Amino acid sequence: IHELRLPPLVGDYDELDLLLTMYEGTSITIELWTGMQLESEEGWVLAGTFAVTSAQGETKVNLKNFLAFMRWKQTTAASATFLINGMGRRWA
Repeated sequence: IHELRLPPLVGDYDELDLLLTMYEGTSITIELWTGMQLESEEGWVLAGTFAVTSAQGETKVNLKNFLAFMRWKQTTAASATFLINGMGRRWA
């Protein structure tokens, strides 16, 4: 899981467009978690999920209604090399 001290502050955005690209591996699932604080593991809620089934594969997700911080967690046991890119949009 993404370390508790490292999540980016995303609360200034209204919408996130994220792209998961897997470079090596067989099949992975990544969960995206959102929360309001960085002091404990409590209070984090699931915001979205990525799933990629082959190397050189990619998938997109659009998130709305998230909290201040965003973390990721790999939920499959397979090892993989991947990258999460994204863009935040602000409509105000």
